[in-house]
Amino acid sequence: MQTVKMIDKNKQIIGLSWIGKVSPEDVQAANEQFSALMKQF
Repeated sequence: MQTVKMIDKNKQIIGLSWIGKVSPEDVQAANEQFSALMKQF
């Protein structure tokens, strides 16, 4: 499980935190969420 969130759009800061044991599927999901947020800059 992970949490990916926009911390500060003006300073282009994204937060990523892992909760519990990380699986390959969790990494893929985090990458997709991270990419979606990156497009907002």
